[in-house]
Amino acid sequence: MKKMIDEKVRVTTLVRAIPERVYDAIAMAEGVNAWFTTDALIDARPGGKIQLHWKDWGYSRYTGENGGDEIPC
Repeated sequence: MKKMIDEKVRVTTLVRAIPERVYDAIAMAEGVNAWFTTDALIDARPGGKIQLHWKDWGYSRYTGENGGDEIPC
């Protein structure tokens, strides 16, 4: 088994869009499904949950899921 490295990676990206469009793309299921998942379930309310699903996604045809608690912004 390979040793895991415990390091933080920070990435900054300039997005040329109005804040409402960015929010919809990263916090609403329809927006996330448009660019990242095949079936996201997102409850954007405080204390809500997020569940991300992929089916035959990307060049490697990945199928899986991930999820958990929403991170408050």
